Amino acid sequence: MSWGDKKDQEDTFRRFVIEESFYGEERKQQLRALSDLSAQAAEIVGELDGEYRKFEGLAGALPVRDAEALAAMAGRAVFYEITAGLIARGDCEPFLDILDAVCRRRGAPCGRADIARAFAAKEPLFRTEGALTRDECGTFWLKLISRLPPAQSASVEGEPEELVCLIALAESFYSEFAGDAALPPRLYERFAEHRLRFSLLTPDTDKLRDAIRRQDFSDYRLTNPYRDLITASFPEPGRWWSAEKLASMDEEELLAETYRRDPALAVRMWRLLLDAAGERLGDRPAADRLLSLEIAGHCTRYEAWECGGRFDAILDELERDDGFARQLYQSASLNGYQANLLIACCVRGRVPLMEHLRELLEQSPHLGELWPGGLSKWVLLLPENTLSTKNPRAKRPRTGPAPLEDAREYRCCSVRFEELAAEYAYLCGDPAVVPGDYVRVPFGRNGAERVGRVMRVGLYTSADAPYPPERMKEVLGRAAEPHPQAPRGEN
Repeated sequence: MSWGDKKDQEDTFRRFVIEESFYGEERKQQLRALSDLSAQAAEIVGELDGEYRKFEGLAGALPVRDAEALAAMAGRAVFYEITAGLIARGDCEPFLDILDAVCRRRGAPCGRADIARAFAAKEPLFRTEGALTRDECGTFWLKLISRLPPAQSASVEGEPEELVCLIALAESFYSEFAGDAALPPRLYERFAEHRLRFSLLTPDTDKLRDAIRRQDFSDYRLTNPYRDLITASFPEPGRWWSAEKLASMDEEELLAETYRRDPALAVRMWRLLLDAAGERLGDRPAADRLLSLEIAGHCTRYEAWECGGRFDAILDELERDDGFARQLYQSASLNGYQANLLIACCVRGRVPLMEHLRELLEQSPHLGELWPGGLSKWVLLLPENTLSTKNPRAKRPRTGPAPLEDAREYRCCSVRFEELAAEYAYLCGDPAVVPGDYVRVPFGRNGAERVGRVMRVGLYTSADAPYPPERMKEVLGRAAEPHPQAPRGEN
């Protein structure tokens, strides 16, 4: 070997040593960085695993029956929120190893490949079990809701601490993986909405019927069993109104609003309540409540002559089912539509039906108590032979239906509410109240305060009052116009 060849070998070796020294240091730095990254990843895996276990623990600690079954489903709800968050973020690659490690630790029913496929398909894992959106409620959340007491409003206030923490933690799974750019899922609101809807639309109907039959509402102090039986038995209210709107209605408002949309359906709903009460319609309090429901809107006996076809759906059902006719005309209350329906039969030319209803009323076992003098003269003299019959008593509006009348005069006003077509009668002791004014009045069974517009004011006796004075509620006071209009010319 020549000296030149030896020199070339030495130079080559020297460069090798120098390069090896340089790249070896760089490699060491890379290994140290990887070691630090692995430590960080391990820490993240540990934290996420801890949150996962906490979620399972909260589900199992809820004060509900069979909480262990909820805990067993909790992991699916967790990975629904995580994968939904990744989809909202638009990137999943940096998180696959971490999530795969958590899956292996917890024995979750998914892994790296499942998460990657879910991200690629833009479809969160375990939607059936874990979804909690405005339109979806997964089986994990639905099972939890079904084990909680019925809700009275769309709120989680006053709920068990474990439940509040569980919902907050579910939301954090989504938010942590979605990043700051994504909108929060608002799981508190979604859960409360679905729970209220479940409470209204899926109660125990057998228990509700039994409570109405016995008139024992000790288990329903915070809700309305009549309304709840309707919403649980018919799908239409749940399609037409939000759960929060339904919760604000009593049975009369629900029936009246349904009658405006589908009169025949509203009559079937009314019959459901009457059938549930059964023999209790022989008791005055129960009969008063159910038979005085103004499902077709408020209508005085004298207004009934101009009712047109307002009561046709009720007349159709009376003609179809004699059981319904007996419920209305042989129960312990005549504070409802009974008089109006007799008149409506005359107006609509349904004379045989009017005669049958009058006969049922005359044979009622409660007639002596309700009308001690027997059938009123106006009932016996009802015209029976023409569609165009006018009100023969229009010029004598103060003639009463019973032999003995209260001669006192009552100042009454007719009030209309913005969202309702019907008008409602109230006693009005304030002489300053005139038509066009807005007033505060108690409304519905629970007496909730509402603002309405005064349509008419007048003096009446008990004979010609638009509603029995002893049953009228009183105006609470005047009110400001709810939506005042700007003067003309103003922008």
